[in-house]
Amino acid sequence: MFIDEVIINVKAGKGGNGCVSFRRERFVPKGGPDGGDGGKGGNIYIQADSQIKTLIEYYRKPHRKAENGENGSSHKKNGKNGNDLFLKVPVGTILEDVGDGNIIADLSQSEERICIACGGLGGKGNYRFKNSIRRSPKFAQRGEPGEEKTIKLNLKLVADAALIGFPNVGKSTLLSKMSAAKPKIADYPFTTLEPHLGVVSVNEGNQFILSDTPGLIEGASRGAGLGIRFLKHIERTKVIVHVIDGVRLSVNNIMTDYLAIRNELNHFSSSLQGKKELLVVNKCDLPEVKEKIEKIEKAFLKEGKNIISVSAITGEGLPELIFQIFQTIKLAERNEISSVLPSGDKITRYQYEPPFIIRKEGKKFVIEGERVVRLVRQFDLDNPQALKYFQEKIKSSGVEKALRKKGIQEGDIVRIDNKEFYFFLR
Repeated sequence: MFIDEVIINVKAGKGGNGCVSFRRERFVPKGGPDGGDGGKGGNIYIQADSQIKTLIEYYRKPHRKAENGENGSSHKKNGKNGNDLFLKVPVGTILEDVGDGNIIADLSQSEERICIACGGLGGKGNYRFKNSIRRSPKFAQRGEPGEEKTIKLNLKLVADAALIGFPNVGKSTLLSKMSAAKPKIADYPFTTLEPHLGVVSVNEGNQFILSDTPGLIEGASRGAGLGIRFLKHIERTKVIVHVIDGVRLSVNNIMTDYLAIRNELNHFSSSLQGKKELLVVNKCDLPEVKEKIEKIEKAFLKEGKNIISVSAITGEGLPELIFQIFQTIKLAERNEISSVLPSGDKITRYQYEPPFIIRKEGKKFVIEGERVVRLVRQFDLDNPQALKYFQEKIKSSGVEKALRKKGIQEGDIVRIDNKEFYFFLR
């Protein structure tokens, strides 16, 4: 089964909790706090791998979770960090955030990778909170939760050239003759139900990757036939090799077929309009094709197009076709390089973001901001010492002063994350 689109849910590991512990040894009175820190949760990486060809593994198992960090322990022993999780995907996979639709990354090179979800930091043990005033802290930090995301994996095959055309024009046979690929070949429509890749050798040291795209029909860009599912795989190619069935009844039929496919490509994506194109008339070994090959050439010359006559069965014209595809790929690569102009100095603009925002909901004051929310989640506020430490941090961060400016009164309710507090002046 060829799977080229799948939605997965990834969750990085949670950080381990800090430990509350005190040294207890014989002949060592008042040993003091010795609780260790929690370990960091494991990250989740998505990495391109040339050995992977489909996303079926994630279709079967769409939920992935990294290892949690271990909790700290006594004697100032820190918890073990959670192992990172590496998810291997085919080269050419695009990562899209399902939430906002933004493209996160395009993994177009083998071994290229990105950290898609960061593990939570481990909480600090109680020995970290010891100072000259707080001699015996009986609280520790909780570990932070790992990031959780829903990601769409969208595979666009990476090939140098793509064979396109109507069903049964001989694309699969051409691919099998020009490379070692073994696509399914049969004499009925839509034999090819999934793209195939093959490595074509030009000469010693030179080769290119050729793909066989499932047959297109008129209306494919609007969902007809196999629809747009495989049109996207043509977007990455440098060269389009348009295969035409020379057995068609007349030259007019052949030209109509060609223009219909070109129209579908142009409707699907503007990026396909400017791609280098080669026209190949297949089945030229048949007598009825030989009789009209000159007429076909003249018809396409009127459109400013040259054709290459081949026979996928006998191999006639294939060496010339391979050489022409290779030369066109090199020309397209040179044009890509020349079109990239050196840019000037980049100007980085920094946008100020306040550490917290206070808004009013009815009679409640709601505080939002990453730092204050993290403080609420990191401590057990039912613990008096932890609550006092939390209040000190809130005051030093300027939240209390900002609340007064907003007109808060004693007894008003303040909400941070899912916790609510009564405000009292001290």
